[in-house]
Amino acid sequence: SSSFPYQQLQHFSQNDNWSCGFRNLQMMLCSLIPKFHDIFPNGIPSLRELQTSLELLWTEGFDPDGAKHHKFKMVGKRTWIGTVEVWSYLVFRGIDATIVQFVKTQESRAALGKFVWAYFAKLFESDGCPFGGCGNRGGRNSGDLVSSKSMKSMQYVNQLLRIVKSSLGVTTRSDLSCKCPLPPLYLQWSGHSVTVVGIRKLSEDQYNLIVFDPMKKGPFIKTKLLAQVNGEVMNAPNPLSAVELPDHILRNKDCQILLCTGQLINDVDREKCK
Repeated sequence: SSSFPYQQLQHFSQNDNWSCGFRNLQMMLCSLIPKFHDIFPNGIPSLRELQTSLELLWTEGFDPDGAKHHKFKMVGKRTWIGTVEVWSYLVFRGIDATIVQFVKTQESRAALGKFVWAYFAKLFESDGCPFGGCGNRGGRNSGDLVSSKSMKSMQYVNQLLRIVKSSLGVTTRSDLSCKCPLPPLYLQWSGHSVTVVGIRKLSEDQYNLIVFDPMKKGPFIKTKLLAQVNGEVMNAPNPLSAVELPDHILRNKDCQILLCTGQLINDVDREKCK
């Protein structure tokens, strides 16, 4: 079985060996900008605009370690960024996001696939949409940016981790009646990052993440996906191979995932992120 998000996505390629973090951030923003047009009136920021924003957020006190590491200079440099910089950019813009780590132990790393599945399957322990609030579920209407019924990203991450750890020990439900858009996930490991846009479950312990990889060219991905849609590769061993990343490949790597609920945070919470 498979689970996919429900929002507009655009693939961004890198033509170098350092800009994957920027390209994945642009892919995440592509799914958020329709909702946050007031924050991004000119559409998806360019790489240079993202670099400029990083310098600005450092001067405002966000990510002091990163500021020190980069000596407060980013514009024009060919230097990579990681999960912390992407998170800092989002909260600097007032967008709710949280980082979760799958590191050090095999148990922790093995939980990554289950975590991603639980996210895209919209598994909740209790009532409350974490993605902005559904009009038919007691929150504000679906056009509002923030719902009083909504959970923040850190609360939802903790729910997902409890669900993954306890498996059947926690009463959960998959709320596919929720029509709120699912932002993609940002996935980082040493040396590279990708944007997770869905997942395919092979068994209880095997998952293939569906990813947009900036190292792959958009036309190549489009051709492969269209071939599958048109039934040209129905008998192929793995028709989604162009966009799939088996989770077992990541079990020997320390990984970080950034989860964004697509909600705004208030000024108090924004200040706490410094």
